[in-house]
Amino acid sequence: MSSSAYVEDAAEFAKALTWAEANSPGDYKNAMERAARKAGVSPGLLWRLRYRRPKIIDVADFEALGAAYEQRQLYRRERAEYAPKTALGRLLVRAIDAAIDEIPGVVSK
Repeated sequence: MSSSAYVEDAAEFAKALTWAEANSPGDYKNAMERAARKAGVSPGLLWRLRYRRPKIIDVADFEALGAAYEQRQLYRRERAEYAPKTALGRLLVRAIDAAIDEIPGVVSK
Protein backbone atom coordinates (compact mmCIF):
# COMPACT_ATOMS: atom_id res chain seq x y z
CA MET A 1 0.00 0.00 0.00
CA SER A 2 1.44 3.36 -0.97
CA SER A 3 1.74 6.29 1.43
CA SER A 4 -0.96 8.21 -0.47
CA ALA A 5 -3.40 5.36 0.20
CA TYR A 6 -2.73 5.67 3.93
CA VAL A 7 -3.33 9.41 3.75
CA GLU A 8 -6.61 8.84 1.89
CA ASP A 9 -7.74 6.31 4.51
CA ALA A 10 -6.77 8.66 7.33
CA ALA A 11 -8.71 11.47 5.64
CA GLU A 12 -11.81 9.25 5.47
CA PHE A 13 -11.41 8.30 9.13
CA ALA A 14 -11.05 11.96 10.10
CA LYS A 15 -14.06 13.01 8.05
CA ALA A 16 -16.29 10.30 9.53
CA LEU A 17 -15.18 11.03 13.09
CA THR A 18 -15.71 14.77 12.67
CA TRP A 19 -19.16 14.46 11.13
CA ALA A 20 -20.19 12.04 13.86
CA GLU A 21 -19.12 14.60 16.44
CA ALA A 22 -20.76 17.60 14.70
CA ASN A 23 -24.08 18.88 16.02
CA SER A 24 -24.72 21.03 12.93
CA PRO A 25 -22.80 22.12 9.81
CA GLY A 26 -21.74 25.32 11.58
CA ASP A 27 -20.20 23.28 14.39
CA TYR A 28 -17.62 21.61 12.13
CA LYS A 29 -14.54 23.39 13.52
CA ASN A 30 -15.48 22.66 17.13
CA ALA A 31 -16.42 19.10 16.18
CA MET A 32 -13.01 18.69 14.59
CA GLU A 33 -11.36 19.71 17.85
CA ARG A 34 -13.55 17.37 19.91
CA ALA A 35 -12.92 14.47 17.53
CA ALA A 36 -9.17 15.11 17.64
CA ARG A 37 -9.20 15.14 21.43
CA LYS A 38 -11.15 11.88 21.58
CA ALA A 39 -8.91 10.20 18.99
CA GLY A 40 -5.72 11.43 20.68
CA VAL A 41 -4.35 13.40 17.72
CA SER A 42 -3.84 17.11 17.15
CA PRO A 43 -6.68 19.21 15.73
CA GLY A 44 -4.18 20.50 13.17
CA LEU A 45 -3.84 17.00 11.73
CA LEU A 46 -7.59 16.75 11.15
CA TRP A 47 -7.57 20.22 9.60
CA ARG A 48 -4.74 19.25 7.22
CA LEU A 49 -6.46 15.99 6.27
CA ARG A 50 -9.61 17.94 5.45
CA TYR A 51 -8.25 21.01 3.66
CA ARG A 52 -4.61 20.50 2.68
CA ARG A 53 -3.70 16.83 2.55
CA PRO A 54 -0.15 15.92 3.48
CA LYS A 55 1.84 13.53 1.32
CA ILE A 56 2.63 11.26 4.26
CA ILE A 57 1.14 10.62 7.68
CA ASP A 58 2.79 9.49 10.89
CA VAL A 59 2.10 5.84 11.73
CA ALA A 60 1.02 6.65 15.29
CA ASP A 61 -1.51 9.22 14.02
CA PHE A 62 -2.84 6.79 11.42
CA GLU A 63 -3.27 4.06 14.04
CA ALA A 64 -4.96 6.45 16.48
CA LEU A 65 -7.44 7.59 13.82
CA GLY A 66 -8.05 4.01 12.71
CA ALA A 67 -8.66 2.82 16.27
CA ALA A 68 -11.06 5.69 16.97
CA TYR A 69 -12.90 4.98 13.71
CA GLU A 70 -13.20 1.27 14.52
CA GLN A 71 -14.44 2.06 18.02
CA ARG A 72 -17.05 4.40 16.54
CA GLN A 73 -18.20 1.75 14.06
CA LEU A 74 -18.48 -0.82 16.86
CA TYR A 75 -20.51 1.62 18.96
CA ARG A 76 -22.89 2.30 16.05
CA ARG A 77 -23.42 -1.43 15.40
CA GLU A 78 -24.09 -2.14 19.07
CA ARG A 79 -26.35 0.88 19.41
CA ALA A 80 -28.40 -0.17 16.37
CA GLU A 81 -29.22 -3.48 18.05
CA TYR A 82 -30.82 -1.74 21.01
CA ALA A 83 -32.93 0.99 19.45
CA PRO A 84 -35.40 2.35 22.03
CA LYS A 85 -39.08 2.01 21.18
CA THR A 86 -40.63 4.35 23.76
CA ALA A 87 -40.15 7.99 24.68
CA LEU A 88 -38.71 6.98 28.05
CA GLY A 89 -36.27 4.62 26.34
CA ARG A 90 -35.09 7.37 23.99
CA LEU A 91 -34.65 9.72 26.94
CA LEU A 92 -32.56 7.15 28.81
CA VAL A 93 -30.40 6.45 25.74
CA ARG A 94 -29.76 10.18 25.30
CA ALA A 95 -28.75 10.40 28.96
CA ILE A 96 -26.37 7.46 28.57
CA ASP A 97 -24.89 8.97 25.38
CA ALA A 98 -24.32 12.26 27.20
CA ALA A 99 -22.61 10.43 30.07
CA ILE A 100 -20.38 8.52 27.63
CA ASP A 101 -19.39 11.77 25.92
CA GLU A 102 -18.04 13.03 29.25
CA ILE A 103 -15.62 10.08 29.63
CA PRO A 104 -12.19 10.99 28.19
CA GLY A 105 -10.79 8.58 25.64
CA VAL A 106 -14.15 7.10 24.69
CA VAL A 107 -15.31 7.70 21.14
CA SER A 108 -19.06 7.60 20.69
CA LYS A 109 -21.64 8.24 18.00
